[in-house]
Amino acid sequence: MNLSKTKVIYNKHAAKREIKISGEPIGIVDECVYLGQLKTSNAKLTDEINRRCKMAWSSFGRLHFIFKSKLSMCMKRKVYNRCVLPVMMYDCETWTLNAQRTQRLRVTIRAMERCMLGITRRDRKTNEWIRTQTKVEDVIKTAKKMKWRWAGHIATDGRWTTNVLQWIPREKKRPR
Repeated sequence: MNLSKTKVIYNKHAAKREIKISGEPIGIVDECVYLGQLKTSNAKLTDEINRRCKMAWSSFGRLHFIFKSKLSMCMKRKVYNRCVLPVMMYDCETWTLNAQRTQRLRVTIRAMERCMLGITRRDRKTNEWIRTQTKVEDVIKTAKKMKWRWAGHIATDGRWTTNVLQWIPREKKRPR
């Protein structure tokens, strides 16, 4: 068994100690990507959102020949919705969005929209004007929609969460 790539991550509550399997030590890391999501020892969601924005820019950059072309905005929007937005919004169902994180996502999307339109911030176009031209759905609205859909799946699939939400106490009063 090759353990050279095997790593372990500790949270701040666990004492870091060396772990060995078959006499080979396993490396200790502060962060790793597991199932497409960044896991860190200090559990900062802002780091994950920044990582997602960078990945979305990478996806956007690979398709720059489409976004900077003379194609119709309808085609650009379809490519954006299917190739860039899912990269940014992967696993957003579990995010807790505060004002700072919301602003980070909106700024990134607005910059991409300006690239699609071929304008810069010096052109002094309002966010509303940009949104009417691109007709791209608001990223926060998309995140909330995905979160509600995920909550609906959890509430209806017979997991323990359903039992907890619909728990009915016994007929008898509980003892002191």
